[in-house]
Amino acid sequence: MADDGLSAPWQGRVWMNPPYSKPAPWVARFVAHANGVCLLPFAKAAWFDRLWNAADAVVAPGVQSSKFVGGDIFMPVFAAAFGDDCVEALARLGRVR
Repeated sequence: MADDGLSAPWQGRVWMNPPYSKPAPWVARFVAHANGVCLLPFAKAAWFDRLWNAADAVVAPGVQSSKFVGGDIFMPVFAAAFGDDCVEALARLGRVR
């Protein structure tokens, strides 16, 4: 949080896992940057539709595989990617759209 990743310069391939309480500005920046992978919750929101339609690939890894070092995630998540290398990496998680 002290680094303020939203306003810091983004270069090359990025990993984005924004605050789930306010992902819209992060998604807008990610779509504009168009190089990387992100992890977000499923949502009925305009930012979700924007990312779904713009991303090169989207995958929902499933509840069983949403385990993280800090603990399990409590909501359904999906990952989206831009760029060939990122799409290839995302495909390792499951079937991509």
